[in-house]
Amino acid sequence: MIRFKLFDETSGIDYDEQKYIINLNFADSDEFNEFAAQESDFDNFMEKMESGDKPWCGVHDFDGSTDDDGIEYVGFSSYEIQDFDTALQKWYNFFDKHKKIQK
Repeated sequence: MIRFKLFDETSGIDYDEQKYIINLNFADSDEFNEFAAQESDFDNFMEKMESGDKPWCGVHDFDGSTDDDGIEYVGFSSYEIQDFDTALQKWYNFFDKHKKIQK
């Protein structure tokens, strides 16, 4: 399992806040990167989430590392997203559609 995180650069909320985390069933970030490179839906979704004009759009600055508890994560930052709850739901729906949510 890895985690997907959205980092809100304007809120001051600790990046480990569970509210902005989705647990995914990828073995590691390499498997996530492989999925992202091979899945055409990912490119289309990413484009909308990066440059769309909706309040949940505006991700940038891909990040990946390991949490303090040793769990690997991937994610994006944003100071542009105005509606983080909807943004996270959009990501959840995308990953769920592709059966990548850790149940």
